[in-house]
Amino acid sequence: MKKIALLLSGMTALFLSGCVEGPIVPAGDPKSLEAVHAPVSLLDADLEDVIAVDVINVGKNPNGFLSVQANVRNRTDKDVVVQVQTLFYDENGLVLDSEPGNETPWTTVTLTTNGTMPYRSQALSHVARRFTIHVRRPLR
Repeated sequence: MKKIALLLSGMTALFLSGCVEGPIVPAGDPKSLEAVHAPVSLLDADLEDVIAVDVINVGKNPNGFLSVQANVRNRTDKDVVVQVQTLFYDENGLVLDSEPGNETPWTTVTLTTNGTMPYRSQALSHVARRFTIHVRRPLR
């Protein structure tokens, strides 16, 4: 019984020490309340089984802009192409830099078999307080 309790407490400690600040939201509307408050939102349903995104560093750069670095990892035995975008929000939850022609660009990433690639993004405004990393399949 003590071994089970020790094992459960160890697993709980590992779970709580993760880097992601909230749940990874499965496919859905990127403007939904769940997606706005989650650090990662997968916009295509099949991506849950294909990739993993681990937020490894969130902070401010020397100029005071919010900066995010994450690892995007291929969980399959095939090369995978995805697009990644970070939306930044102010303290009221409003998207920053969302005007046409000024929105955050999508970055196309090719992940090799079981490979990992770092993804970095930086806010363009001092008022950014939160972020969501969106991942989708490339548009055709």
